[in-house]
Amino acid sequence: MPLLTREIKDGSYKPAPSADNYLNTRDIPANRDGKLRITLLGDDVCTGYQIWATGPKSNIAMRFSDQPSDEDIKDRCKELGASDPKKPSFFMAYAVWNYKLEKVQVFQFTQTSLINPLVEALSDEEIEMEPWATDFNLSHNGLREKEKRFIVTPVTGKRRNSDNKKVIDKAFAEVVDAGFDIKRLLVGDPFKPA
Repeated sequence: MPLLTREIKDGSYKPAPSADNYLNTRDIPANRDGKLRITLLGDDVCTGYQIWATGPKSNIAMRFSDQPSDEDIKDRCKELGASDPKKPSFFMAYAVWNYKLEKVQVFQFTQTSLINPLVEALSDEEIEMEPWATDFNLSHNGLREKEKRFIVTPVTGKRRNSDNKKVIDKAFAEVVDAGFDIKRLLVGDPFKPA
């Protein structure tokens, strides 16, 4: 058996990026360039506090379920060999269906311009009763850094169509059956069973 396949030799093989398990805020387009449509999956949210620090090889995200004390941060940095921790930021994370990629992803964010409108929408009585029936269009104002503001627009969910609902529910059931748990984000990868 050859050590390299034809696809690797000719360059047509492209490894699947593990990063596509995560929806990053960088993936959200500027409003003038369109919108990214998602729907929330499951009945759970993961919240906590995230702190970025300098690690031995790259930056490290340290997550805590509650507001960490200075001692908690110091202990975690020592444990991970990290230094120069930044200020803690509150985060929210959901399992979502990304319509563009047709994939289950984890969407974690700290930006208040995402948190506030999502909390407001999910607090609405009708949306709260059937959250699966609402999708969210995401975009941003096109500015950078501290001037960037995200735009969250609740829209009628595509899962109201039974064919769409079957596809999305099946994909989510498959990752859950494989051990997915959004709460595992606090200590590792929600897609990888402990």
